[in-house]
Amino acid sequence: MSDDIARLKERAVELLRIGYLEVLNSDADLATIEHCAPQLGLDPEDDQDEFIRLASYLDGRRYIEQYASGFSMFTITPSGRELVEGEAPQPAQQISTHNYAIRGDAYSPVMGEQQNVSINVSFDMRSVEVALDHAKAKAKANRLPGADAERVNELLAELRAMLRSGESVEPGRLSKYEDLVNKYGWLAGPVVSTLSNVAFRIIGG
Repeated sequence: MSDDIARLKERAVELLRIGYLEVLNSDADLATIEHCAPQLGLDPEDDQDEFIRLASYLDGRRYIEQYASGFSMFTITPSGRELVEGEAPQPAQQISTHNYAIRGDAYSPVMGEQQNVSINVSFDMRSVEVALDHAKAKAKANRLPGADAERVNELLAELRAMLRSGESVEPGRLSKYEDLVNKYGWLAGPVVSTLSNVAFRIIGG
């Protein structure tokens, strides 16, 4: 695969992820150029040709469908949702990822006791931010009970603050969310990825 094609595919998949999150966080079930283009570093008006090029790549593979001319609005197909929710890796980006079998004592100093869970952990900061965005969108899509939804948002906000500060995490900081992570196992991935990212940045100086 040439560098140009790999770059096109990488940018197109990023567009798909951005559009997916917009759809989940809106009532219209539509993604828009006004929302997606700026997050790709594109101007909705001046960079329409590049945006259409990326959208056409996705449309040709049936990941999206054009709703308005120039892909100014588009929908995410079931195949597109499956690709994003499967968190397929970005093709042209070299990201250090590791598979861990997390056991009860692996991060209990911070989180408390946790049942065994296998997850993929990325040490790329942007990948962790995407995982946090996906977790937030998944919480909304699953229509969690009010109290649980509020606590999930609090947990994700705290994880994001930890990720951005890069400071060491004091023992027991997240222990109040232990029951929530046990209840919704998909939260374990963002939690451990955030803690691992922070730890490795501290180690790296």
